[in-house]
Amino acid sequence: MQTYTHLAIGLVASQLLFPGDFVAQAVTVGATLAPDVPTAMWYALDKLQGKKPFRNIKERWVFHQAIDITHSLVTWLWLVFLPAYLMLPMIAGVYSHLWLDVISHNDKGTDPDPSWVWPLELISPKFWLRGLFDYRAIGGDNVGNLWTPLDIVLSLLSIFAAAVIYLT
Repeated sequence: MQTYTHLAIGLVASQLLFPGDFVAQAVTVGATLAPDVPTAMWYALDKLQGKKPFRNIKERWVFHQAIDITHSLVTWLWLVFLPAYLMLPMIAGVYSHLWLDVISHNDKGTDPDPSWVWPLELISPKFWLRGLFDYRAIGGDNVGNLWTPLDIVLSLLSIFAAAVIYLT
């Protein structure tokens, strides 16, 4: 999913999990963005150089490795060592991002899809998770497109749900 979709869904999750705790809500929403920092950097660099985003994996292997690390269900386990007031919102934000991506990425040929279990796939390539569907395939080839139909719909629904939760 696109970063803005994670942000919108993180907003809903933060309000459901931490009602009235604005600090925990902010940490949760911020944590939903953390795994996409290398992806956003890669996208921006490709766009600034006039290239189609995410098309040349060999040229941008450093970003691909960083995405594998930041999108790993294993990498973020260190969060359990944080104090509870930070640990719970961070885990809620990061893992909501990761599980949503695990569910919505299943195209084996699409880069920069991570393996989700770094560094385990370095030990054996059999450690690889595939999602239920690929959100980029809905409405055509959306690899590198910032505005996919599913992302737009989910984001708008999430923003509406967040407003309803907040106002009730």
